[in-house]
Amino acid sequence: MQIGLDFDDTYTLDPEAWNTFIRYFVSRGHVVYCTTYRGPEKSAEVYATIGEVVGRDRCFFTNGTPKKQYMRSHGILIDVWIDDKPKKIYKYV
Repeated sequence: MQIGLDFDDTYTLDPEAWNTFIRYFVSRGHVVYCTTYRGPEKSAEVYATIGEVVGRDRCFFTNGTPKKQYMRSHGILIDVWIDDKPKKIYKYV
């Protein structure tokens, strides 16, 4: 299973709990990606937190592009989205 986990106001609300979630799911063979609406110029905080757990190569900065479209353009099909603003997955907000 491939999981897209939002950063702002999702991961950031409880990083410790999300890190436990990520590690558990990865140990079961799943892949977790950080999918954030941020632009790459705001990557430092992401890489220093969730990026340490999922890996920098699994952090995607959509720069305002709908997340599903952005990830598909990179050849990644997310099975489960976790996001506090689901509209950002499918359309511009």
